[in-house]
Amino acid sequence: MSTNRPRSASADRGAGKTTTVEILEGFRRATAGEISVFGSDPCHAPTSARERIGIVLQEGCRRAGIDGPSVLAFYAGYYRAPRPWTRRLRGSVTLS
Repeated sequence: MSTNRPRSASADRGAGKTTTVEILEGFRRATAGEISVFGSDPCHAPTSARERIGIVLQEGCRRAGIDGPSVLAFYAGYYRAPRPWTRRLRGSVTLS
């Protein structure tokens, strides 16, 4: 695939969409074949490569009393150096 382009997947239930994304993220090992994301196996990728991957989980942290900016801060906390715009975004929009 070419780089720097968003991707989407559409298929019937059970076709392997979630499994494929989990393999690309490094949360699951491939059982056959080879995969490389940013030049390395996602399961063994260095932190610098993992920080370049953006994901949106199927099940987020939707809990009573947590507002959008708090969710944004929570996910930004996964990164050693969150993007500078996350602070500005938290203060400038209403997320719900």
